[in-house]
Amino acid sequence: MRILHLIRNGLILFLLTSPLHSGAATAGFSPINLHHRSWTAKDGSPSSIIGIAQTPDRWMWVASLGGLYRFDGIEFERFTSGGGAGPRSDIWGIRVLENGDLWIGYRFGGASVWRDGRLRTFGAAEGFSGTSVLDFAQDARGRVWASTARGFRVFDGEHWTSGDESESGRTGSCFLAKDSSGTIWARCETGVYALAKGADSFGARIRHLSFGRLALAPDGTLWATGGSANELIPLGGPGKDKPVPDWPRPRGGNGPMLFERDGKHVWSSQPVGVIRHGPTEKGEPFGVANGLSGSLANCFYQDDEGNIWVGTENGLDRFRRTVLSGVALPPAYWDAEAIVPGEDGALWVGGVEVKSPGVRTLGALPTQNSATAVSVVYKDGADVWTGGRDGVWHYAAGIRTRVPLPDYVNVMQFHAIARDTEGGLWVSARGAGVIRLKDGAWQRGGGYRELETYASSISRDRHGKMWFGYPNNGIRMLDKNTVRSYGEEDGLALGATLQILDDGKRAWVGGSDGFNYFDGTRFHRLVGEGDDQFLGVSGIVEYGGSLWLNGAAGITVIANAELERAASNVKHRIRFRRVNHLDGLRGAATNSFPIPTAVAGTDGKLWFSTAAGIFWLDAKRPMTNKMPPGVHVRAINVDGANFKWSKDTVTPIPPNPGRLRIDYTALSFSMPERVRFQYRIEGIDRDWQDGAAVHSATYTGLAPGKYRFRVRAANNDGVRSEADAVADFEVPPAYYQSIWFRTLVVCLLALALLGIYKLRVTYVARRAVEGYAIQAAERTRIARDLHDTLLQSVHVLSLRLAKVLDRLPAESYGRDEIERSLCLVEAALQEGQDKLHGLRRGPASDLLGELSSSFAAEYPLLPLKLSCTGDVKEFQPPVREELRAVAFEALRNAARHSGASQIRFGMEFDNHEFRMSIIDNGKGLPEEVALAGFSNGRWGLVGMRERIDQLGAQLIVESIPGEGTMIKISVTATRAYVG
Repeated sequence: MRILHLIRNGLILFLLTSPLHSGAATAGFSPINLHHRSWTAKDGSPSSIIGIAQTPDRWMWVASLGGLYRFDGIEFERFTSGGGAGPRSDIWGIRVLENGDLWIGYRFGGASVWRDGRLRTFGAAEGFSGTSVLDFAQDARGRVWASTARGFRVFDGEHWTSGDESESGRTGSCFLAKDSSGTIWARCETGVYALAKGADSFGARIRHLSFGRLALAPDGTLWATGGSANELIPLGGPGKDKPVPDWPRPRGGNGPMLFERDGKHVWSSQPVGVIRHGPTEKGEPFGVANGLSGSLANCFYQDDEGNIWVGTENGLDRFRRTVLSGVALPPAYWDAEAIVPGEDGALWVGGVEVKSPGVRTLGALPTQNSATAVSVVYKDGADVWTGGRDGVWHYAAGIRTRVPLPDYVNVMQFHAIARDTEGGLWVSARGAGVIRLKDGAWQRGGGYRELETYASSISRDRHGKMWFGYPNNGIRMLDKNTVRSYGEEDGLALGATLQILDDGKRAWVGGSDGFNYFDGTRFHRLVGEGDDQFLGVSGIVEYGGSLWLNGAAGITVIANAELERAASNVKHRIRFRRVNHLDGLRGAATNSFPIPTAVAGTDGKLWFSTAAGIFWLDAKRPMTNKMPPGVHVRAINVDGANFKWSKDTVTPIPPNPGRLRIDYTALSFSMPERVRFQYRIEGIDRDWQDGAAVHSATYTGLAPGKYRFRVRAANNDGVRSEADAVADFEVPPAYYQSIWFRTLVVCLLALALLGIYKLRVTYVARRAVEGYAIQAAERTRIARDLHDTLLQSVHVLSLRLAKVLDRLPAESYGRDEIERSLCLVEAALQEGQDKLHGLRRGPASDLLGELSSSFAAEYPLLPLKLSCTGDVKEFQPPVREELRAVAFEALRNAARHSGASQIRFGMEFDNHEFRMSIIDNGKGLPEEVALAGFSNGRWGLVGMRERIDQLGAQLIVESIPGEGTMIKISVTATRAYVG
């Protein structure tokens, strides 16, 4: 703690012997014209911060007496390297060298270096004795010099050796710095020493100067703080032989000092806080009362975005530039200050013209007087009018003249003033309504009854039309002696109309309840992304290709291209930029008066008024933070447990993860609150997912496999990261998700289905057999009854007819008739016998032989050629009967109608299907029968098709005139055969 005691004692001595400035400036929101944020223990910040650094990967490193922390702008992380190890807690100093290495010195001896994701530690075994290490520097030969309490140690990349102190003597602990020439300077307990570029050792003592800090200016001059009488001392560089500048005042003792890279501002540590010196500052202390985390600034640092960091005994502070500059004015009599731009960059504030508006000049404005407080100021050309508690005044050529008012204006509360193209002056006053002054005479409503009502705003557009806005969602327009009124029926949705701006193409209208535009016929409401309604817009300025709105949510910037998209698509949600408290804005725009609350200066500055003061920005200066954020994956968490993750490796996680969370961050330190993320898992997400400002992505139910997670970010101004952060991980399958397990399940399922199928087939076959048994029994019964009754009766009838025939003489008149009847009876008896034979036939009977014998008995003179291939199988009984009927019908048709000399009948038994064919060499089917599929009065073909359809079989009929007809029938094996 010796070093801190030395610094602290020097500051306390300075506090007791030096006069201090008074409190914060009344004209500023804080003594430093920058946005301030602090982190203390309640925010996770370490205490007793002694060093701050930034590595090339853009991580911020915060060294404290309690250890080393890594900071992303949101969260402090106690740093550990791979395997859970990390630097020791007794950190005494840190430094990032030119090659990007982060060196860490320890109070009780030794040092570590963080390089390429690996932490290497050096102790007594590597040449470090048990003595504290304060600072590091890298010389022109690449050697690393470490300042210890017992002198210098030098590292050549492999070994540490003691520095040659034959000339410098025992230096003790030193703060190190390198100037623009490459010389390394050491400010030690015994004085100041220098290591010239290329030299092997530090030379003799240059100055007798007590222990303290060094600061390098942008011009290359190296300064030492805390000289005699707390004077600054230039040690080397361009400013060495020049007069010492006035800054900083008061001097900072032996404490740290920082030169900003702009070369205009300097920071110094004071016993009561910090001071920023420069053209935009008054050089007043910023301390605990202003929000600084602690009273003693131990270190300063400027990061690659230009932010200034301060480490104190109690936490960490950041100061950053804001888009807006501002000044806090004394409380106004009205809601805010009335403003209007003047000539050559001037600004009218109420009734005062400020020639060079800025922090000092605006801060010097007097407090508004209740008797003269101005509520509206209007400028047209070189003329300016103000309306306030003491009436209406005209300013011209440096002369201020009161404007006489009519007797009925007895309430000095003015809301709007405007002049028309004829030189008439329009004024809206509470109680009197709208009046017009022309040729020395006032007239209510300018002679138009519709315009007499009090208006909340009056403006003239570039075409000379006069616009009047009203607090009851109404607008009136005066155009060439014609007054047009607009309201809700015309699409107007504003509440109180506060500001109207016509850009020559459209009129833009802001109100308490929204933002509209007028297309020449109707008004249309504009809505932003996230359903932002743009409420309370009381200032509208067109500048630099954008529309600037001052409203309840802050200052809104909308590009003209976005406005055009919204005008062509009523559903379009406008993209916009919001400037608010994070950008230096305080308070909110008034939703009543004075208005307008936004004006464009003549020098490129835009001015805005709120209840808290006046704010401005230089619209010609870019507002964009061009530094892309660095994106990093921090951790992979599965079901509440963190898993070790490292870059360029595939991280295994447990099987069947329920909830997987990937934590990531983006290193953008100006406004980390506005960083936006997008992420995706390749193969899972079709497109990038919007992560908004959340620093993690969650997935559930990931299947086994290898995955690649990507995340990218955009900073506060939409500048995207140059490369995606990538994390590869693998989800192994659980035993029930493995291929062998799934194969086993599929096989078991297939076996189960096969078993079910076999059971079903057996059941169907058994039912079929049972059905056939019932059918066979019924056929047997019918055959028996037919044999015992009908056929016996027919046979008896045949015998009787034969007996009668024998008794009749040969020449008898009825003999021929009885003979014919006897023939019919015998034919019927034969047919009955055939039917009886069919009923008695079993399912396995020879279908081919049966058809052949039946055909030969009926057509004995027509040859029938038979063929049968394959193993003969038993037919299903219904199928056999249908096939028999179809085949016999086809054979009869061929015999009766084709005129064929030969008919071929074939059957083919196949394991997949049964096929049957009837082919004749006759004359073929008539053309009309072939096309229609049937013949008038004959239904053989129709009957055949109906039987085939019932079987679920296929029937093909092919006929060639003069060559014959072929009929083919096919039935699937499962339908045709038994079993």
